This record gives sequence, C-alpha cells and structure tokens, in this order.
Amino acid sequence: MTRTERTLCVLASGVALAIVCARESGASERIATSTDAACREPSSAVRVEGTGLRATLTAGCEQSTTFLGIVRRIAGTDGIVYGKVGKCGFGVRSCLPHTVAFIVDRRMLRILVANDNADVEAISSLAHELTHAWEVLRNPRIRTHSQMLLLYEQIGYHRGLVVETSEAIAAGRQVRAELLSRHMTTLALR
Repeated sequence: MTRTERTLCVLASGVALAIVCARESGASERIATSTDAACREPSSAVRVEGTGLRATLTAGCEQSTTFLGIVRRIAGTDGIVYGKVGKCGFGVRSCLPHTVAFIVDRRMLRILVANDNADVEAISSLAHELTHAWEVLRNPRIRTHSQMLLLYEQIGYHRGLVVETSEAIAAGRQVRAELLSRHMTTLALR
C-alpha cells in the first residue's frame, strides 16, 4: 500500500487518531508499522492525535522491538491509550494522568507528551509513558482513579510530586539504546 493510499484509507475510514503497530510476516522478521492495519482495525489499542505524534509512534514501532512489544502488550488488554501533545506540570515532559475513563467496556487512559518530534527523546519518552499505561491495563481490577493511585503507591516511588516506576524507566532507557544503536549502525554503513 502506498503512502497516498494509506493516507486516503485513514481519511476515508474516519479514524484520524488510530494507528496500530504490528510485526510484518515474512522471513526477514522486519519490524514494520501497519498503517494499513489501522484501516482494518479502527479499534486499535494505541491512538494518537496529530501527524507528528503519529510519526513518533510509527518510528517507535519500526525502530524498536521493545517499543513494539509494549504496544502489543497494551493491545492484549481491555484498554485504549490516547496520546496527544500537552502539558503535564510538575516539571515533567510527558505523563500518564491518573484518570481512567470508559468507552463501552474498554478502559481508556490518556498520555500527554511535550513534543511530537519523531526523535530519540520523543520516542523513548512515549515508550516510558506507554509502559505506565501497560502497568495499569495489565491489571483488569484497576478501574478508578483511587485504584490507580493505590497501584502506583505499591509499585512506584516518589520523585518529588511525581510517582515513578523502575519498569517505565527501564523501558525508556532500553528503547533509547535500541534507537541509538540503530542510528550508529546506519552511520557506520554510510
């Protein structure tokens, strides 16, 4: 499917926010985004607002097996994660606000990110926040703001007014390492 066809497909389906990351079948085991899958699956688990953030999500899925794994784990839950550019407060660049909403029988979480550049910083930051979403969504009993706060008191630790988890920090660092390694390999081949 060409880039124009994918764009038309997304526009025609009315799913401007949806995108799914999936591994392409075949012997090469190449990681690929499947914008065409977003056309077939408008109920995708990770949805983003805006072309810049969509490019960030796409680049993460294409360039990092860890990032793709996080997206796949989220897809295996009853959750939907919406990402958009926004301000978090507390001096952090991106965050998962501690709110749970519902769309029919699916839990919905929001992620706010400071920028939508498809660069190493933005991709690793998105991976970090998607890991926080996974921490919530992997437990089907987390259905309220209070339960979410209690979860983070159990699995997280405080950094000032922010609660952080080792799992999210490790995921962000791993994605960053994969992206930098890929970039260095590309430079070495030139």
